[in-house]
Amino acid sequence: MRRFLLAFLAVTLVPAGVALRGQQPSKPKGAEWPTYGGDLASTRYSPLDQITKDNFKTLEVAWRFKSDALGPRPEFNFQATPLMVNGVVYTVAGTRRAVVALDAATGEMLWMHSENEGKRGEAAPRQLSGRGLSYWPGSGGDGPRVVYVTPGYQMIALDAKTGQLASGFGRKGIVDLKEEDDQPIDLEKGEMGLHATPIIAKANRMLAGKFDLLGLRDLSFGDPIDWHLEPMSGKRAPRAHWSRLNYLDPAIIGDKKIVWELNRQQHFATLGQAFWLTGDERYAQAFVAQHLQTYVDYPPRQKPGSFSLDQVLSKLQEGARQ
Repeated sequence: MRRFLLAFLAVTLVPAGVALRGQQPSKPKGAEWPTYGGDLASTRYSPLDQITKDNFKTLEVAWRFKSDALGPRPEFNFQATPLMVNGVVYTVAGTRRAVVALDAATGEMLWMHSENEGKRGEAAPRQLSGRGLSYWPGSGGDGPRVVYVTPGYQMIALDAKTGQLASGFGRKGIVDLKEEDDQPIDLEKGEMGLHATPIIAKANRMLAGKFDLLGLRDLSFGDPIDWHLEPMSGKRAPRAHWSRLNYLDPAIIGDKKIVWELNRQQHFATLGQAFWLTGDERYAQAFVAQHLQTYVDYPPRQKPGSFSLDQVLSKLQEGARQ
């Protein structure tokens, strides 16, 4: 079996005026990668420009990090997207899905956290290192955290500076997602798992006004949200009850499914989950800004696919329970 190495390549251009090891150059704009998609808009773009078509052939490997020892056997399907914040690279790695923090300049491992979940981890349907993790910058008296989900379906928050379990999160840093499910499930053999990054990354994109609906990414409905807007065509549904509209006419409404999907307000559960997991008031404030004010601006009979206020509040509570 071919072994895939977890290798982060920091490159040095010689000679090209790029700082060598030990030097501390000023950090250019866009040098960090704090979320799965690069930024809250998930642009997956970095403006860094030291590597060009002209100097590419002079690149040299500055350091490598090998993940073979982070689990009972070597990783063979590495898919994670590392994050880089304040000169530190964070990633999941290895067959036990350990979390490591690496010095971005030297490759030195600053800390490592790993959970041996025994038979629960061995029976997990989503094994190996997974797709990545989330970084939370902290709020109030709480410092920055790194959050990830283990193969055995436990969400874990770590102190981003030390790698220690975040005591203010769940039960001593851990939320057992199987125990918190809405129906009973065998903690060891129940087939439930997650490869993706935790919900925080998705909630952060919502704070930036970006939504993924019906397979379409990064749909923007304005700030504050325009509940009548269909952003693909730019059409805006008239301010009237659906029963008075020819909603099958795309010339009037555009794609009615997009407008209706946003107005189902499923994303409030995500904001509720993020608020419950982090205690960050931004998620609660986003809920208030996105709905309570627009609820006044757009009464139920004039808002597409509208819910009652009680239903919307129950959405937030549902997110907090999940």
